[in-house]
Amino acid sequence: ALPIAPPEGTTARPARRAGALVLLRDGHVQAYVDKGGKHLLWWADEEATPEAAAQLVRAIAEDSRLPQLRIERIDGHGIDTEPVAAITAALAEAGCYRSPRSLRLRAGDR
Repeated sequence: ALPIAPPEGTTARPARRAGALVLLRDGHVQAYVDKGGKHLLWWADEEATPEAAAQLVRAIAEDSRLPQLRIERIDGHGIDTEPVAAITAALAEAGCYRSPRSLRLRAGDR
């Protein structure tokens, strides 16, 4: 189960698909990004969130694991909602930039 419950009526779960990205730390899932880079599921606790955000940005910006991120939802919540505010802030601090509807990052950005 996700630490931040998705909004009622929303399903937010990872799926094994080519092009999806799974972030691990010490063998534990920290984050999952779907193939399109629009939906992020987050398991990192509050203490691990800044490092997990930095690791995700490195995976895109430096390692080109996905061509881009356009995160519109985190655990089913919009990026501007209170339940995911700390994650959104950590991703922005790590190098994602804001567009009106999403957090963005392209492979090779830095």
